[in-house]
Amino acid sequence: MTYISTDKFSASSTSTAAQKPARFNVQETHWGYVVASTDKPRFALQVTQLAAMLSGGTFAAASLSLLLLPDFLSDGATFPLRAGAAVIFAALAAYLLWYSSRGSQVEYQIDTNQGQVREIVRNRAGRPSLMGVYGFDCIGGVYIERSNQSSGNAALCLRYRNTSQVVPVAFGYAPDLEALKDRLGQDLMIGEKPTS
Repeated sequence: MTYISTDKFSASSTSTAAQKPARFNVQETHWGYVVASTDKPRFALQVTQLAAMLSGGTFAAASLSLLLLPDFLSDGATFPLRAGAAVIFAALAAYLLWYSSRGSQVEYQIDTNQGQVREIVRNRAGRPSLMGVYGFDCIGGVYIERSNQSSGNAALCLRYRNTSQVVPVAFGYAPDLEALKDRLGQDLMIGEKPTS
Protein backbone atom coordinates (compact mmCIF):
# COMPACT_ATOMS: atom_id res chain seq x y z
CA MET A 1 0.00 0.00 0.00
CA THR A 2 1.35 3.43 -0.90
CA TYR A 3 0.75 6.61 1.00
CA ILE A 4 0.08 9.84 -0.92
CA SER A 5 0.36 13.08 0.99
CA THR A 6 -2.38 15.56 0.21
CA ASP A 7 -0.48 18.63 1.38
CA LYS A 8 1.37 18.89 -1.96
CA PHE A 9 -1.81 19.21 -3.99
CA SER A 10 -4.23 22.08 -3.96
CA ALA A 11 -7.91 21.55 -4.54
CA SER A 12 -7.78 23.25 -7.92
CA SER A 13 -4.68 21.55 -9.31
CA THR A 14 -4.86 18.94 -12.02
CA SER A 15 -2.58 15.97 -12.55
CA THR A 16 -0.58 17.83 -15.20
CA ALA A 17 0.10 20.81 -12.95
CA ALA A 18 0.78 18.65 -9.91
CA GLN A 19 3.47 16.64 -11.68
CA LYS A 20 5.41 19.59 -13.08
CA PRO A 21 6.88 22.52 -11.15
CA ALA A 22 5.61 26.04 -11.68
CA ARG A 23 7.37 28.00 -14.43
CA PHE A 24 7.31 31.28 -12.52
CA ASN A 25 8.32 32.55 -9.11
CA VAL A 26 6.58 35.12 -6.91
CA GLN A 27 8.82 37.00 -4.47
CA GLU A 28 7.26 39.18 -1.80
CA THR A 29 8.72 42.66 -1.15
CA HIS A 30 7.79 45.51 1.16
CA TRP A 31 6.22 47.46 -1.72
CA GLY A 32 4.45 44.57 -3.48
CA TYR A 33 5.79 41.49 -5.23
CA VAL A 34 7.93 40.38 -8.17
CA VAL A 35 6.86 37.82 -10.76
CA ALA A 36 9.87 36.21 -12.45
CA SER A 37 10.16 33.31 -14.86
CA THR A 38 12.04 30.18 -13.84
CA ASP A 39 12.45 29.05 -17.45
CA LYS A 40 15.89 29.04 -19.03
CA PRO A 41 16.61 31.92 -21.43
CA ARG A 42 16.00 31.23 -25.10
CA PHE A 43 18.99 29.69 -26.88
CA ALA A 44 18.82 32.22 -29.73
CA LEU A 45 19.09 35.09 -27.26
CA GLN A 46 22.11 33.52 -25.58
CA VAL A 47 23.83 33.06 -28.96
CA THR A 48 23.02 36.66 -29.92
CA GLN A 49 24.48 37.96 -26.68
CA LEU A 50 27.62 35.85 -27.15
CA ALA A 51 28.06 37.19 -30.69
CA ALA A 52 27.56 40.73 -29.39
CA MET A 53 30.22 40.19 -26.74
CA LEU A 54 32.74 38.88 -29.27
CA SER A 55 31.97 41.67 -31.74
CA GLY A 56 32.15 44.30 -28.99
CA GLY A 57 35.54 43.03 -27.88
CA THR A 58 36.76 43.12 -31.46
CA PHE A 59 35.54 46.70 -31.95
CA ALA A 60 37.16 47.76 -28.64
CA ALA A 61 40.49 46.24 -29.69
CA ALA A 62 40.25 47.88 -33.12
CA SER A 63 39.47 51.27 -31.55
CA LEU A 64 42.42 51.02 -29.21
CA SER A 65 44.77 49.85 -31.95
CA LEU A 66 43.75 52.75 -34.22
CA LEU A 67 44.66 55.24 -31.52
CA LEU A 68 47.93 53.52 -30.61
CA LEU A 69 49.07 52.97 -34.18
CA PRO A 70 52.47 54.65 -34.48
CA ASP A 71 52.63 57.66 -36.75
CA PHE A 72 55.64 56.30 -38.63
CA LEU A 73 53.48 53.47 -40.02
CA SER A 74 51.05 55.94 -41.47
CA ASP A 75 51.02 59.48 -42.71
CA GLY A 76 50.67 62.09 -39.93
CA ALA A 77 47.74 63.67 -41.74
CA THR A 78 45.62 60.55 -41.20
CA PHE A 79 45.39 60.97 -37.42
CA PRO A 80 42.04 62.82 -37.52
CA LEU A 81 40.57 60.01 -39.65
CA ARG A 82 41.95 57.37 -37.30
CA ALA A 83 40.61 59.25 -34.28
CA GLY A 84 37.16 59.51 -35.87
CA ALA A 85 37.14 55.82 -36.74
CA ALA A 86 38.34 54.99 -33.21
CA VAL A 87 35.44 56.95 -31.68
CA ILE A 88 32.93 55.18 -33.92
CA PHE A 89 34.44 51.78 -33.10
CA ALA A 90 34.44 52.62 -29.37
CA ALA A 91 30.75 53.60 -29.52
CA LEU A 92 29.89 50.35 -31.31
CA ALA A 93 31.95 48.40 -28.78
CA ALA A 94 30.19 50.07 -25.85
CA TYR A 95 26.75 49.34 -27.28
CA LEU A 96 27.54 45.71 -28.12
CA LEU A 97 29.19 45.06 -24.75
CA TRP A 98 26.21 46.63 -22.97
CA TYR A 99 23.82 44.40 -24.92
CA SER A 100 25.89 41.29 -24.20
CA SER A 101 25.92 41.97 -20.44
CA ARG A 102 22.21 42.78 -20.39
CA GLY A 103 20.03 40.16 -18.79
CA SER A 104 17.91 37.71 -20.67
CA GLN A 105 14.97 37.25 -18.31
CA VAL A 106 12.15 39.75 -17.92
CA GLU A 107 10.56 40.16 -14.52
CA TYR A 108 7.48 42.12 -13.56
CA GLN A 109 7.41 44.19 -10.39
CA ILE A 110 3.89 44.77 -9.13
CA ASP A 111 4.19 47.85 -6.92
CA THR A 112 1.01 48.13 -4.87
CA ASN A 113 2.26 51.28 -3.09
CA GLN A 114 2.73 53.32 -6.28
CA GLY A 115 0.05 51.52 -8.27
CA GLN A 116 2.20 50.39 -11.18
CA VAL A 117 3.53 47.35 -12.97
CA ARG A 118 7.20 47.67 -13.97
CA GLU A 119 8.78 45.53 -16.69
CA ILE A 120 12.42 44.94 -15.69
CA VAL A 121 15.42 43.16 -17.20
CA ARG A 122 18.28 42.54 -14.76
CA ASN A 123 21.83 42.48 -16.10
CA ARG A 124 24.38 39.91 -15.06
CA ALA A 125 25.48 42.06 -12.10
CA GLY A 126 21.88 42.29 -10.85
CA ARG A 127 21.20 45.92 -11.77
CA PRO A 128 17.76 46.49 -13.28
CA SER A 129 16.97 48.09 -16.64
CA LEU A 130 13.48 49.51 -16.85
CA MET A 131 11.70 48.35 -20.01
CA GLY A 132 8.22 49.71 -19.32
CA VAL A 133 5.92 51.09 -16.64
CA TYR A 134 2.17 50.53 -16.65
CA GLY A 135 -0.09 52.27 -14.16
CA PHE A 136 -2.88 50.24 -12.59
CA ASP A 137 -5.37 52.58 -14.26
CA CYS A 138 -3.94 51.65 -17.70
CA ILE A 139 -4.61 47.93 -17.24
CA GLY A 140 -7.91 46.96 -18.82
CA GLY A 141 -8.01 43.39 -17.61
CA VAL A 142 -6.17 40.32 -16.35
CA TYR A 143 -6.79 37.01 -18.05
CA ILE A 144 -5.24 33.62 -18.78
CA GLU A 145 -4.64 32.85 -22.43
CA ARG A 146 -4.75 29.11 -22.94
CA SER A 147 -2.71 28.30 -26.01
CA ASN A 148 -2.85 24.53 -26.07
CA GLN A 149 -5.22 22.57 -23.83
CA SER A 150 -3.45 19.23 -24.33
CA SER A 151 -0.10 20.49 -23.06
CA GLY A 152 -1.58 22.73 -20.38
CA ASN A 153 0.57 25.71 -21.37
CA ALA A 154 -0.95 29.10 -20.73
CA ALA A 155 0.05 32.74 -20.27
CA LEU A 156 -1.14 35.23 -17.68
CA CYS A 157 -1.67 38.46 -19.60
CA LEU A 158 -2.50 42.06 -18.79
CA ARG A 159 -4.59 43.89 -21.37
CA TYR A 160 -3.37 47.44 -21.94
CA ARG A 161 -6.16 50.07 -21.98
CA ASN A 162 -8.77 47.65 -23.40
CA THR A 163 -6.84 47.41 -26.68
CA SER A 164 -5.41 44.39 -28.42
CA GLN A 165 -1.98 45.07 -26.87
CA VAL A 166 -1.19 42.59 -24.10
CA VAL A 167 1.68 42.19 -21.66
CA PRO A 168 2.41 38.53 -20.82
CA VAL A 169 3.39 38.46 -17.14
CA ALA A 170 3.87 34.74 -16.49
CA PHE A 171 3.85 31.48 -18.40
CA GLY A 172 2.94 28.11 -16.99
CA TYR A 173 0.07 25.76 -16.43
CA ALA A 174 -3.39 27.24 -16.16
CA PRO A 175 -4.14 25.91 -12.64
CA ASP A 176 -0.86 27.39 -11.37
CA LEU A 177 -1.68 30.76 -12.92
CA GLU A 178 -5.20 31.00 -11.44
CA ALA A 179 -4.08 32.09 -7.96
CA LEU A 180 -1.72 34.71 -9.39
CA LYS A 181 -4.46 35.98 -11.72
CA ASP A 182 -6.85 36.37 -8.81
CA ARG A 183 -4.28 38.17 -6.69
CA LEU A 184 -3.21 40.47 -9.52
CA GLY A 185 -6.81 41.26 -10.41
CA GLN A 186 -7.61 42.09 -6.79
CA ASP A 187 -4.52 44.32 -6.48
CA LEU A 188 -5.44 46.15 -9.69
CA MET A 189 -8.99 46.81 -8.45
CA ILE A 190 -7.81 48.02 -5.04
CA GLY A 191 -5.02 50.10 -6.56
CA GLU A 192 -7.30 52.03 -8.91
CA LYS A 193 -8.18 55.44 -7.59
CA PRO A 194 -11.66 56.68 -8.48
CA THR A 195 -11.76 59.84 -10.56
CA SER A 196 -13.94 62.60 -9.15
